[in-house]
Amino acid sequence: MESSGNYLKELLFNSTLRVKLSALFLIAMYILPIISNLVIIALFATHIDSIKDWEQSTILILGIVLFFTSSFSITSTTLLSVVCGYLFGWISFPVLLIMFSVGSLLGYFLANVFDKGTIMTWIKTNEVAYNFIVKLNQRVNLMVFVMRLTPILPFTVTNILCSYLSVPLKNYLGMGFIGIGIRTLAMVYTGSQISSIINIDDDPVYKAQKIGFLILSFALFGLLYYLVMKQKDKIINE
Repeated sequence: MESSGNYLKELLFNSTLRVKLSALFLIAMYILPIISNLVIIALFATHIDSIKDWEQSTILILGIVLFFTSSFSITSTTLLSVVCGYLFGWISFPVLLIMFSVGSLLGYFLANVFDKGTIMTWIKTNEVAYNFIVKLNQRVNLMVFVMRLTPILPFTVTNILCSYLSVPLKNYLGMGFIGIGIRTLAMVYTGSQISSIINIDDDPVYKAQKIGFLILSFALFGLLYYLVMKQKDKIINE
């Protein structure tokens, strides 16, 4: 806890403006989906019955817009997958998978352009923290998989974190695709089974999915934490 407090104090008072902006950008991408979900649910509550009757060209334009909004945390990928499953069923799964995969690549490169290695340069000023990140990258496949699978971390936050931590692109794309695929599959299935998108929080299928993913997320984060702390002990003893 004390170490976390020291890092926070270092970030606030002893870091460059670019480091502060990179950290602020990450925090904003975590908060934004919480706000946007409320707006999206309100919009669907008004237009849900008419969306299925929209022309294909309108849906295509909406899809392009959602591609960019989901890449920047304006639209929650979890909620979008559930809604698409509810409206269009399994036909939406391959479209969402491609859209999220391409969006993750876009987010990774844009975060890299924005950050320009600033966060890693800042981390390098602390030898223990830098060595810890280097060792953590030895578990990079599990780390990316867990981050992609869990709904706890917003889609864009994972893009940014992986870019900031210089996760190799092949690991990011490979394990990210698997994690995105499983998560999207589960959300589309949930959407296809629920009785109403308007009262989604009261739906037993949605509740079961939410609880199941939370349990799985905590279990996987626990495994990752154990491996990281085990690696940390090795670092300290070296």
